[in-house]
Amino acid sequence: MEKKSKIISAIITAVISGVISEIYTTFKPISLLINFLQEPVILKMWGFILIIIALPIFVIIVMYAIAHADPDYFKYTSDNFYDINWHWNWYENSIRNLIALCPKCHYQMTQEVKGYYCDKCGKKIANQYNPSNAEMESIVERMIHQRVRIKEYI
Repeated sequence: MEKKSKIISAIITAVISGVISEIYTTFKPISLLINFLQEPVILKMWGFILIIIALPIFVIIVMYAIAHADPDYFKYTSDNFYDINWHWNWYENSIRNLIALCPKCHYQMTQEVKGYYCDKCGKKIANQYNPSNAEMESIVERMIHQRVRIKEYI
């Protein structure tokens, strides 16, 4: 019985070492990388000092770039509120250049006493509240910020 278990162990060991050898020779890049990492490195003192100085600077630059990257909501620059297509730009965290565009022809709309009007196609969009242009833009800005807060723009 003991002789049988030794034979099984020898077979298993041979199979495992054969598989490892096959993997090592099949994946040449891995074997080349292992050989490269085992080579001694000769580095002049100025090269070592350069690495010591450059590495923290590189880390600081990468951290700065990550910290100052634009938020994903900066891509959110248009939406439809009150049956009007609104377009805007972001500057820092503020909305700039908010404009109302006609949902039919995309021409910039003008505000009238009872809503918005498109000079190009004649489309009229009534507004039951009759806010001034500044009030309407303020309402739309708050709606945009709300969608950003609750991530509804995604």
